[in-house]
Amino acid sequence: MLNDSTLTPEQSSIYLDHPQHRIPLEPFMKAIIIVVEDEGLIAFDLKMRLEQVGYIVAAIADNAIDALVSVERFQPSLVLMDIRLRGPVDGIETADQIRQRFHVPFMFVTAHADRETLDRARITEPCGYIVKPFHSVDLRALIEMALWKHQMEQERRRAAIASRARQFASVRKPD
Repeated sequence: MLNDSTLTPEQSSIYLDHPQHRIPLEPFMKAIIIVVEDEGLIAFDLKMRLEQVGYIVAAIADNAIDALVSVERFQPSLVLMDIRLRGPVDGIETADQIRQRFHVPFMFVTAHADRETLDRARITEPCGYIVKPFHSVDLRALIEMALWKHQMEQERRRAAIASRARQFASVRKPD
């Protein structure tokens, strides 16, 4: 892990704990983000851009293991994932593990936009795919849309679960 900042009680209290992830209660600008990028200067630049617009960067990782450990530790609102990482496991495989194990949304931020890479990345169901170089305003808009979409999906899931629970309870009620 290249960088690891601790969260203050105020930062962590702005989230509603959920068994699978944390849902922001305040505007998405307070979102906790993990950056997974193998190039140190690019990672630092991305961290600075995110913090300048109000996001909290909890950690920067440059490989799959550190990324997974960071996601488990910080339960971020979003992971920004490069496709090329240090070590044998790439960002696409790492993102798929994050989705399956932690149900945390992620976006690819990468210089790779060839057909084969896009086809592999698409299968992991990312919330977005931004090609470097990019403008900060583009990244911010994509992040906010990704966070909003994920929050709406979570609310629909909770509503569906509640509906099924009500249906099950009404079927089991003795007459």
